[in-house]
Amino acid sequence: MLNRRARSCGAGQGGLSLVELMVGVAVGLIIVAGAAMVTTTQLTDTSQLTREMQVQQDLRAAADLVARALRQSGSWPAAATSIWTPALGPAAVMPANPYSAITTSSSSVAFFGTNADPAAGINYVSNPTTKSVQFRLNTATGALQALLGGAWQDITDPYSLVVTSFSVAKTGPGGTLPASIQLKCGAPCAAGGTACWPSFEINEYRVAITGHAKADAKVVREVVTNVRLRNDKITNNNPPPPLPPGPLCPT
Repeated sequence: MLNRRARSCGAGQGGLSLVELMVGVAVGLIIVAGAAMVTTTQLTDTSQLTREMQVQQDLRAAADLVARALRQSGSWPAAATSIWTPALGPAAVMPANPYSAITTSSSSVAFFGTNADPAAGINYVSNPTTKSVQFRLNTATGALQALLGGAWQDITDPYSLVVTSFSVAKTGPGGTLPASIQLKCGAPCAAGGTACWPSFEINEYRVAITGHAKADAKVVREVVTNVRLRNDKITNNNPPPPLPPGPLCPT
């Protein structure tokens, strides 16, 4: 009686067959694989975005350093002596800024700036290794370097960023600013007209740095910035060249 009742109670119960179990496992593996693929894609995208941001930030920081130093180029403590005043008399010849020159190439720039030694009368032309502000691209390491304390030091990390090009070029008349502006004087030239009036040269330079991530050469970025120099150049055209200059303005 008991065996018959037990058999009758268990007759309505069923389990999973081997095929159903294998199908369930396969579906579960597909779901896990899909989740793993999504996670891997997100991690890859995050890593790519991190590299792009790091390259962009490093290039921007380097460009800002160059721009900040370049903006101060031609710093001359005696700049006030180049300004004519009536007390000096009409025959006074005003000195020009001896530190206004900027030397550029395809991968370097050198100029006389605020951390040079104008008080000692030393220009970077006569002492290019210690008294000038210089930046260059070290093509062997892919690092942008600055001349600090007489030695070249990296301002970019070559282990995370490889700089492939660095240029500083002066913008011409077709740039964002005109090449020069004529300053007005109170009297015309001796021969008439305004050709002998001084000209005010506006200096603007274009700084361009290109680089890619060390871990992924496909992550390439470029930073371009225009730098307006604070020390503009005034040219004495009185009398016109090749005659020696006289007073800044005709009297």
